Amino acid sequence: MAYNPMIYNSVVQGWYHTSFFHINLRFKWNMEFDTLSDSARGLIVHEYVHFLQNLTTPWGLWSGMVDYASYAEIGAYVQPLAKAGKDITFKDFDWSDQIKRMFSSRESGMGTHGAGASCEYIQSVTPIKTGENRPVYEIEGYDLTATGAKVFKRGAVELGAFAIKEGMAYMCQQMADPEAKGTAPAYPYGIVQLIADQYYPKTANNLPILVACCYLALFSLSPGKRFIDLLNDANRTPEVEISTFVEDHITNDKVTLRNAAGVEKLYTPIELCQLAVDRFLQALNALPGVTTQYIEEVLNRTKLADGIIPLLAPFSNGTVTNDDLRTIMEYLGAPMITNDALICHYPMVNGQPSQEIMMLWSYLQLMTIFVNPTSGCPIRPECDLCAGDPTCASPTPWQHRGFCALTPAARAFSLLQ
Repeated sequence: MAYNPMIYNSVVQGWYHTSFFHINLRFKWNMEFDTLSDSARGLIVHEYVHFLQNLTTPWGLWSGMVDYASYAEIGAYVQPLAKAGKDITFKDFDWSDQIKRMFSSRESGMGTHGAGASCEYIQSVTPIKTGENRPVYEIEGYDLTATGAKVFKRGAVELGAFAIKEGMAYMCQQMADPEAKGTAPAYPYGIVQLIADQYYPKTANNLPILVACCYLALFSLSPGKRFIDLLNDANRTPEVEISTFVEDHITNDKVTLRNAAGVEKLYTPIELCQLAVDRFLQALNALPGVTTQYIEEVLNRTKLADGIIPLLAPFSNGTVTNDDLRTIMEYLGAPMITNDALICHYPMVNGQPSQEIMMLWSYLQLMTIFVNPTSGCPIRPECDLCAGDPTCASPTPWQHRGFCALTPAARAFSLLQ
């Protein structure tokens, strides 16, 4: 499968901030659907799928719960220092054992990701361990330098939530913009299709079924293994309709979870999703200053019921039009959407801006500062309020002279009295 990442990097410009319900686009969009080009629609679909993965799957909800629990620990560390008027440093900070275990479990399920986890052109994919919780594949391929020289790569990657989420979003993008196929780096965006091409030929050209396999894999805390199991099942029954395939697995599958005492319990996907929702909301509510009215409304619209998954309906026929995108976003809701610092769309609750989205957006900026305290306010280059204010370039930009994106979280953490 040929990929041209130069096209991808120049056309696909956007990202989704997991756990913060925020899409950022590098082009202006005012929620007008009729005039969307294929490429713009494809990009929006790609990032919107990440939003729905975040809120409608146990993996996405659990991943968010891990984030919120870690932020609560940071808050518990920062607040006493702030109230005592001490400098905020993290030299004496350490995560609790519980958070460390949660991080470790999430890393395990994510598979190979992060810096260096990319390959622009993959020539072959060879399974090394496919029966493990984290299937391992050897990839052979290359990247291109600026001069066109090939830098050959060969190594093992663990298939997990990272590649599955990106693969699913990229296939949905192709349904909205067929020209997007072959424009993204093969890892992580194309590897699920490459695996299907080489080893599961009866499903290789059936994007809706491949999307369903990716999505259903996120109903497991071992999504890599689950994806391969689902792909095997789909390849054995290539004639099955996507609705039947999804309903059968949602109704009949069982997921095993082990509690802190080591006791295992079986859950149906619907039961597991409800458990994940409950714990997700508990973790979100534990953050200072955060309410959940908007999030609960979206969760209610997207919850599983009787084997029906609203998310998959627009992708079941292999194409996504402007009207399809409008319908799903109007029904399921849209996150905060920005064009860099300019807000294009803001979720509303009872005619008022959603307070929890504002607070989570503020948390995102504050956590970015804590990770890199010398960089100043993260949105400073695009923020008019920061212009000419040296405080915004300091390690404590929340002391800015007026109300800004940092203010709500800074108040919740007692950084502002």
